[in-house]
Amino acid sequence: MIHISRILCPIDFSKCSKIALKNALELAKKTNAQLHLFHAIIMYEDDSYKPNDRLPDNVVSYELIEEISNQKLKNVADDHASDAVKIVTSSSRAFSAAEEIINYADENNIDLIAMGTHGRTALSHLLLGSVAERVIRMAKCPVMTFRSDAKNLGIHHKILAPIDFSDHSRLALRYALELAEIYQSEITLLHVFEQPMHPAFYVAGKTSVFEIDADLKKRATDAMVKFRNEQGRDEIKTNYVFAEGAAYHEIVEYSKKGNFDLLVIATHGLRGLQHFLIGSNAEKVIRHAEIPVLVVRLSERNFIK
Repeated sequence: MIHISRILCPIDFSKCSKIALKNALELAKKTNAQLHLFHAIIMYEDDSYKPNDRLPDNVVSYELIEEISNQKLKNVADDHASDAVKIVTSSSRAFSAAEEIINYADENNIDLIAMGTHGRTALSHLLLGSVAERVIRMAKCPVMTFRSDAKNLGIHHKILAPIDFSDHSRLALRYALELAEIYQSEITLLHVFEQPMHPAFYVAGKTSVFEIDADLKKRATDAMVKFRNEQGRDEIKTNYVFAEGAAYHEIVEYSKKGNFDLLVIATHGLRGLQHFLIGSNAEKVIRHAEIPVLVVRLSERNFIK
């Protein structure tokens, strides 16, 4: 059962954060949750960290920026005063937006972070990184992301839940089922076979693992049905789909092809060298998906009981 008391929506006044706010408001209404609007004021972003290099009016400048930010947050809250949602506003000076968002979430026992992501890829992602991805990697609660070009916002009639039969994906499935009940949705379970085929099979004219093992699809379907039925909620319509290839690519492509409204995925929360060497399918998915993405993991504070 879903139990959300507090939702955090970091605001940077960009288009994607406004989209995140719209969806966070809707979910807050459905769950009677308190909505926290938070803005991180990034200090000395291009500074050398040497006091002598700083302009003498820096303190005054940041006080003015903080005042403007607080007023803008108040205006946003006032605009939604009639939405029957209790809204709390706060801002803080910080050197890192991601760290400040995570600290705020921890200090205020936030159950869900709903935030925008600019969806940077390639060189821009390498140079600038992603606040959303750092939050997902470090936050102790689930994170839902929204791109500025995200489609089907506010409507969650079709939910996609990729699974790999791990405990992590079992948790993601539980979230998908709970949200499907709230939004009266159907869900689709997607399993991606990532095993590369040996070149010898191509010589024989085989291009798919299903051609090599004719019984594989039936065994996989039976396993998915068993995995799904262990969670109950038999009244929720469930579809079962398979794909072959790189997991994140197939997940993103199928989410587009199937016109889904929400994608629920688990992350193993890899950090440091592991993350650098292996990467994260969840982070690649939020970078490329055109729909909202809810990312969960086992070690976090969950809002399903």
